[in-house]
Amino acid sequence: MSFASDARRTSLTAFALLALTLAGCQSLDAPSFNDPSVENLTSAPDRAAIAGAAIGLVQSERGNWEGGFIAGLGVFGREAYNLRPEEPRTITNALVGPLLSTYHNFWDAPYALIRNGFTLVHAADAATTLSSAEQSATKGFAQTFMAQAYWEAITMHDPLAMPIDVDRDPAGDLAPLVASADSYQHVLDLLDEAAQNLQSGGNSFPFTLPPGFAGFDTPSTFLMVNRAIKVRVLKYMGRWSDVMSTLPATFMDASADFQMGPYFDYTTQSGDAVNPLAQARGSNYFAHPRLWRDAQLRSDGSRDLRAQRNLTSVSPYTLDNITVTEEFNNYIGLSDPVPFITNVELLLIKAEAEYGLGQTSQAIQDLNVVRTQDGGLDPIPDPYSGDLLKEILYEKRYSLMFKGGFTYLDARQYDRMGDNPDELPRARSFDKVFTRYPYTDDECDARGMNSDPGCQPVPGS
Repeated sequence: MSFASDARRTSLTAFALLALTLAGCQSLDAPSFNDPSVENLTSAPDRAAIAGAAIGLVQSERGNWEGGFIAGLGVFGREAYNLRPEEPRTITNALVGPLLSTYHNFWDAPYALIRNGFTLVHAADAATTLSSAEQSATKGFAQTFMAQAYWEAITMHDPLAMPIDVDRDPAGDLAPLVASADSYQHVLDLLDEAAQNLQSGGNSFPFTLPPGFAGFDTPSTFLMVNRAIKVRVLKYMGRWSDVMSTLPATFMDASADFQMGPYFDYTTQSGDAVNPLAQARGSNYFAHPRLWRDAQLRSDGSRDLRAQRNLTSVSPYTLDNITVTEEFNNYIGLSDPVPFITNVELLLIKAEAEYGLGQTSQAIQDLNVVRTQDGGLDPIPDPYSGDLLKEILYEKRYSLMFKGGFTYLDARQYDRMGDNPDELPRARSFDKVFTRYPYTDDECDARGMNSDPGCQPVPGS
């Protein structure tokens, strides 16, 4: 039975109980029938409530990832255009700006997930129906997704100070703002705490994960996902030695399927929604023209296999002086899954870390594994006389195309956000690229800091 069916059944039960209460002329004081899962978790957590809350974290992160990092940063990073004639803000907000504090993509949703994660952690501690190992497994699972949500909010507001200590009464004092460096360290510490809980989590979770997490659905195998997320966080911090020491604990495997990894899916347990990026849904996301135009040629003169697989030609379409000629093949059907973190991302991060450590020969060797097998391109020579970082970023752009905003994040990390074909080209003279988001209006109002630079519009460049 789907979770949507369970929710409808719970609502009907709640309605029946309310009717009996009223018919008996009893007190009108009643539990919160609008949110029975929260009440169950805070007062009498049972296995069903724990399971529902855990899957709720997966569904929440699915929305954050697909809507924010794939779709939103896909536009920021000149991978995609969201061309909707009935909604001009998909162009003006993301490409022209200024970026306003009313735009909440990377604030409300991550902090809502974190709040729900804390609720699940406390519920696991209080759940007498769970064994000690199951309590640890549940907490490690929740903390992993919480750390991911913290990172999403922190990295998209960097270098602004961020609220971290948010496990408090919403009616009480606001969480203090913590410097960016300390915020990132909090993410790493939380991931490590989650890892310890997963290591103590026994052989199984007290809930069943969606099919997209097949192969990563026990505490020990999900631990590899936790470590992979840590590698991603360390990569964007430029901590290359730590990246290399953490990679062996992930699922990275140069001999395995490059697309191996956990996915967010839209079937069975996650069947409450369809893939919003799917062509079958009438998605308005088109490929940036440079993805086909700049794809390198194979020895037979055809383009990079990744461009051939992930792009398809459409009739030229122009909106507001932006013309597109391709759309994505990544997501065709309504139930097509969305990757969260994959083997090929980890392999490319390894090459990037080796480059960062000055191990250029090893970086070239690992880069060529992806380049030749995933792209069908000739290997680059060693030694390489060109810009090796440019080649690494090219491989990432094509192997991770429209799968997580990595082109934008990489360009920002290396200060390669210029208006040129190799970086983040502007289609029009007034187009901008933004390095961060401002705080939200609500946060600025609540803290009385509307004049703070973090509360001002971000003009872009």
